[in-house]
Amino acid sequence: MTAGPDSVVTFHELVTRREDGEWIVGRAATGEFVELPEEAKTIIDLLAEGRTVAEAKREADRRHEDDLDVVDFVADLVELGFVAAVGGRDRDRHGGGPGPATAPRQASLAWLRPGHVRWVFTPRVGLAVTAFIIAGLVQGVRHEVLPTYHSFFALSHPGLNALIAVVLVWSNVALHEFWHLAAARAAGVDARIGFGTRLTFLVAQTSAPGLWAAERRARMRFHLAGMASDLTVVAGCLLVASSTAASSLPHRLAELLTLSVLFSFLAQFAIYMRTDVYLVVQELTRCKNLYGDAMARIRWYVTRIRARRGGDQSAGAGLGVGVGVGVGPDPVLAIPRREQRTVRVYTVAVVIGTVLTLAQFAVLQLPIVAMTVYRSAKELAASLSAGSLPQAADGTLVFAVVVGAQVLFVRTLVHQRRLGAQAG
Repeated sequence: MTAGPDSVVTFHELVTRREDGEWIVGRAATGEFVELPEEAKTIIDLLAEGRTVAEAKREADRRHEDDLDVVDFVADLVELGFVAAVGGRDRDRHGGGPGPATAPRQASLAWLRPGHVRWVFTPRVGLAVTAFIIAGLVQGVRHEVLPTYHSFFALSHPGLNALIAVVLVWSNVALHEFWHLAAARAAGVDARIGFGTRLTFLVAQTSAPGLWAAERRARMRFHLAGMASDLTVVAGCLLVASSTAASSLPHRLAELLTLSVLFSFLAQFAIYMRTDVYLVVQELTRCKNLYGDAMARIRWYVTRIRARRGGDQSAGAGLGVGVGVGVGPDPVLAIPRREQRTVRVYTVAVVIGTVLTLAQFAVLQLPIVAMTVYRSAKELAASLSAGSLPQAADGTLVFAVVVGAQVLFVRTLVHQRRLGAQAG
């Protein structure tokens, strides 16, 4: 669908909001948002009034004293899925279909309304939750019930212990993601809970791209809601542990859950993996796509190194090809100046964090998983040969938990790659 000078452009319902001197424009239905300058906002407003492309160009040129390329800009808006029709033609029925950007995303827990959860995010409730967290931490320190690594082994049977640990951990993960979703819904924004991967880790994640339509305060509530839930669970577990006997099952399970949730909480500070704290840092530094900009810069460096090596080899062969031909400028120069230093620093953090994580996976995580699977299979076979059904059942649980987690990780990774290929 191509727009000409005499075309009239019809938009889908767009959300526009001014922030940091730019305009955030997008479709809440699809979660597609972009940051645009004042000139672009003027063009959209003029076209939305029913003016033709040529009329919008003349008026926008006059207001901004510039020669603006409105035709190309409209083509970009079509690709983003912002345009419903050009010249009266429905884009979803002409010109190759709706495209990936126009397909609405299915919201999780669609029955949940803003009024159901908005009261939770009021100052009074926030103070009450903070007081509860402090009380739990104080009790934990006073009664010396802060967990150690021994706390993970709440039961003597490894298989049953692993199963209960998985149930408790994923129950907390579900609660963590629910409160992310609730924070988005309280702001009137739909969100979707699903699985994803971060390097070598399987994670649950709540995506709410439409949150760009909300104020920064609402976005910060969304980013911090999950961690606040984690601290509340930890405080509750410490209160249970401090009021029960150390040998009791509630005490041991409370310590197991406390240890697991604390690990999850601390993992949020690995900002090189787009965690909750990463999103907070992105907001505080006023960056719009910190991770994406850093990855673009890393790819640029890789391309530059390859070009330099190719140039050295060509020069050695007497061809005299220049170093860095076709690499282009550093992509960080294309983003707002206020974001450039942050992106440069964050790029270093991504490289270092990724290298360390992959090294840890190769040296520790992968051998541990492989050895656990091997020993579980060996013990399972031995127990079956000896006719010990309880031991066989326990070994089966260990095997199922470990292998099941790895299968889910691989399936999620393949699904993400497939979606990425389709989007590309």
